[in-house]
Amino acid sequence: MENRRKLLILGGTSLASDIVLTAQNMNMEVHVADYLQASPAKLIADKSHLVDVFDMKSLIEICEREKIDGVISGFSDMLMTCQSKLTASLGLPQLVNENQILKTTNKNTFSDLCKSYQIDVAKRYEISREGFVEGKKYIEYPVILKPSDASGGKGITICRNEKALFEAFDKAYSHSKMGKVILEQYLEGDEVSIFYMFQNGDIHLTSIADRHIREDQNGEIPLPVAYTYPSRSIENYIEKVDQNVKKMFADLGVKNGMAFIQCKLIDNRFFFYDIGLRLTGTFEYKLIDNICGYNPLEILLNYVVGEKDRNIEIENLVDPGHKKYGGNLTFLCKTGCISEFVGINEISKIPGVIHLHQSYGEGDEISLKAKGTLAQVVLRVLFSSKTEEDLKDKMDKVINSFDVKDLEGNSMLLPQFDTNMWFCD
Repeated sequence: MENRRKLLILGGTSLASDIVLTAQNMNMEVHVADYLQASPAKLIADKSHLVDVFDMKSLIEICEREKIDGVISGFSDMLMTCQSKLTASLGLPQLVNENQILKTTNKNTFSDLCKSYQIDVAKRYEISREGFVEGKKYIEYPVILKPSDASGGKGITICRNEKALFEAFDKAYSHSKMGKVILEQYLEGDEVSIFYMFQNGDIHLTSIADRHIREDQNGEIPLPVAYTYPSRSIENYIEKVDQNVKKMFADLGVKNGMAFIQCKLIDNRFFFYDIGLRLTGTFEYKLIDNICGYNPLEILLNYVVGEKDRNIEIENLVDPGHKKYGGNLTFLCKTGCISEFVGINEISKIPGVIHLHQSYGEGDEISLKAKGTLAQVVLRVLFSSKTEEDLKDKMDKVINSFDVKDLEGNSMLLPQFDTNMWFCD
């Protein structure tokens, strides 16, 4: 019997559960490590380890004892450095190194990197809480204040006046491990998400989505309510930006893995504001699998456990324009305790629905700390369809079927994606 490759996942979030299931379907033995007794991914893993994932000595001992073949940190910027250090110490396949992590996860460094490749970014202000009085006269509102090294929307505030900015400093500093914040011009425009994959040094643009957001929470950053694929701006992006981005990634030395980039589209210019050399919770790899015939997550997992020879070459399969249309409905909830999910079974039976990811269960609470972050996402539903009109119909069916109730029977859902607004563009 063939030996099963052993994969260690750092962090057992509900998102990481999808990595567990995918790896198990690939006949891997899956280990999950974090500081919780029963995190969601641990409940379905083959083995779990109770350990602080920043405790490198203990992680090395676990990997050596269990004969781990590969390590992945999944959806977390915070854990990428742990993954990098651990794989380097053990001589295991490495997706990202510490220099690549620094250049992309630190927002100041990433902004400078983009400028050096003629990629547009927002105007930045050099200011601190202590220097606020002197610097404030140069600020043009609205601005966005954020930690230099956080992800998932944590610690970010949109400020439309001086009072709001001053009050936002504590929030931003509290989410920065480095104790640094960034103040930028807040760009108001359409949003686009861009996805790349790296295979043996080749850089592929795999998909571009229009990211639809709603601003309903008074100063909190707008959160996504849907993604539609391919972006209506795809030709513009390929013509104006794609080659510069590929040059940037090549010079960074990224050989295997994936990346997502978030940007604002203003006057046909793409302004980059966030990046990750990792998986993203949008699960776009499932859409790519359904539409293009290759699964980026499976390719990543084969690489990290030393089985990259099992992977197909994706060069002839890559199609960022897509043969079919794709969609991702993202449902957001107000804070409070969840008593009931309505419509899940009906949604799963709608033709064209290819995946549902439920982030919470009945009885779980969405805390005040979640407000304004991606922790408010309770459900993602992924679709594929042959036409935009059919995709709209499927989305409307899901929107009309789904609800989340609190303990008093009231709906907890925030305003959802308006498909009519999208199709009127």
